[in-house]
Amino acid sequence: MIRRLVATLGLLAAGNCFADSITLNGVSGSNSASVTFNFATSSILQVTLSNTTIAGATSANDVLTGLYFSAPGLTFTPMSAKVSTSANIQNCPGCAAGVTNISGEWQYSPGVQNLIAGNPAFVLSAANFGYGGSRIGSTNLAGTTGVGGIDFGIVSPTTSFGQAAFTGSALVTQSVVFTMTTSQPGNASMIGLSGFLWGLQTPGTMLGAELQHGGGGGVPEPGTFVLLGGALIAIGLWRRKASAVGQVSRPAAGSPDPA
Repeated sequence: MIRRLVATLGLLAAGNCFADSITLNGVSGSNSASVTFNFATSSILQVTLSNTTIAGATSANDVLTGLYFSAPGLTFTPMSAKVSTSANIQNCPGCAAGVTNISGEWQYSPGVQNLIAGNPAFVLSAANFGYGGSRIGSTNLAGTTGVGGIDFGIVSPTTSFGQAAFTGSALVTQSVVFTMTTSQPGNASMIGLSGFLWGLQTPGTMLGAELQHGGGGGVPEPGTFVLLGGALIAIGLWRRKASAVGQVSRPAAGSPDPA
């Protein structure tokens, strides 16, 4: 009985054991950014790239236009790039009402060399940094077909869009969420060095500090502790009941066996 109870609770906990994500933050001058790598499943990775700068952007160098990261042992297929609401897209008079899918305005470049020592990098970018690759989607929302300039780069929500520096450039406020599939099972501990790309500059100039994720697996969710706590309580009650039954039914020492 007790073995079956532990096995059942163990299976329940295993399905709810880890929140498999990691968030990294970086600073470049007065600008700041963050990226969250979240494995929704072992084969689906969601990457949330955010401009966390407090002050509004005033030049192209304040626009977050790319992310690079390593993930040894994994390969990815990008599926989409989206904003949470169409209100996050600014300076885009040609964008259809309610549009949130900006996949055609971001590019995915795998296997980029010399960005990360010892490992090829995966690059997601709204600007053309010359790393090759292809657009995540095919629909062009504004400007020329293909990525280029700072179009659909990410700026702080406090940015004033009437500035001359942003004339004719569609921009995104706050964050973009990328969904990618993996050809092999993955988890957050497999994400290695990451870095941010700003404006139209090349790595080494307007680049945030590289961020190392040390691994170690996920973090237990609250539901896991509830399940494990329930297991301990149930086991304790079962043992108490079994002990009480044993004390009642066990014959006293020296008593004759019942006929």
